[in-house]
Amino acid sequence: MEEEEPMDISGEDNDFFNTHSALPTRFKESSKKWNSNATICSSSPTKHESRLYGRSASVDELILRQRLKQKNVEISKPLIEEMRGLNSMRSLTPKKRHSMHEPSQKTPKLVGPNHPDFKQDSKKNKEKSSLFNKRNNGTFMVWAIVILFCVIGKIYLSYNADCEIFIDFPNLEKNFDHFLFGQHIARNVSISTLSRYWEQSLSTNHTRLKPFVFSFHGWTGVGKNFVTKLILNSLHVHHYKTYLVPNQFPSSNIQSYAKDISKSIRKHIRDCRFNVFIFDEMDKAPPSLIKGLKSVLTSLKNKEFDNQWIVFIFLSNSKGSEINSFLFSQIAKGRSREDLTHGEFLSVLHQESEKQWYHDIHDKNLIDVYVPFLPLNTTHIEYCIKQDLRRKKVVPSDGLVLKILHELSFFQPPGTPVQYSLTGCKRVSDKVDLHITSVD
Repeated sequence: MEEEEPMDISGEDNDFFNTHSALPTRFKESSKKWNSNATICSSSPTKHESRLYGRSASVDELILRQRLKQKNVEISKPLIEEMRGLNSMRSLTPKKRHSMHEPSQKTPKLVGPNHPDFKQDSKKNKEKSSLFNKRNNGTFMVWAIVILFCVIGKIYLSYNADCEIFIDFPNLEKNFDHFLFGQHIARNVSISTLSRYWEQSLSTNHTRLKPFVFSFHGWTGVGKNFVTKLILNSLHVHHYKTYLVPNQFPSSNIQSYAKDISKSIRKHIRDCRFNVFIFDEMDKAPPSLIKGLKSVLTSLKNKEFDNQWIVFIFLSNSKGSEINSFLFSQIAKGRSREDLTHGEFLSVLHQESEKQWYHDIHDKNLIDVYVPFLPLNTTHIEYCIKQDLRRKKVVPSDGLVLKILHELSFFQPPGTPVQYSLTGCKRVSDKVDLHITSVD
């Protein structure tokens, strides 16, 4: 066995390249042990080595240097760098080795617009310009579509077959004369006011027109709903909405009614510019509903919609007792029922109206006409019975009419010659049905 050379611990510098001696045995053993890739890691001072090579030299590099020195071959700096590079490449993965051979990309020089080497990137500018044009074109298309829908909607509302109106005044007068009993004021006022409103509508081509608001007052069963139906039949209007206040707005503490009614009315107007809104039993309306109606009527009076033909009909029992009392007092004085005028009853409706549901709406001048409905006497009820029998294809004999009449409730005010019905014609149809079935 070859004896290993003793380790030099003297601290003197050993120059391996200036001597022609063989490589120390510890380097050879280290080379065999680490497959010729080991670096010098001995306990001897490496100060000289690090000073000479600037790093830990590999065994292969030292052997090559030694042999070249023996042959008097000058070691150039590029050759040293190449040897170092080869040793470094051995420790790299194939992927990293491949990336090292790729040409390095130079970092572009950043210069400003005023620099002589500055070149404007026309491609980016074109892309920005095209993007800007695309955005402008997109915005234009959106607005064009919106405008187109608005125009189509306006044309649809103007010419839609289901959104039309026509008032057949001859038919309305005929129905009033044949089917309405004891309400000469309601008949005359309804026809005259609707006629004026229709003429105004025609003169403006149904544009920039304020809504017309009726308020019907009177006892139950005197014909308020019946007159409303006759008006609807004569208008030939397809879009109308009826609100039964106690059912649809039952609570007096819900504040959202104001917003709900406003939203509902505007929705129907957008669907069709010809509309009739009917509110039954307004004397039971909660404050929030009154507030919402006042708000939407104010907006419509200010012509919120360009094209509109809108009629509101409010029905209530408000001031019904005062209307009856005034009628009874005048008849007791010897006046005829048909001699009483609309103006006389207006003073009754407006007197002490602070506690009435319509007070706030009236103060804003939002109701166009008040229509009083008078109580019906026995003669009017007989007409109602005969008319209902004919409608049901039954001959109205005197005996049958008297039987039905005796089953209804009447009262006679002091100083009046006739009796008046407590329920008007409201219960007549039910009584007629009972007698028809008993005869069958």
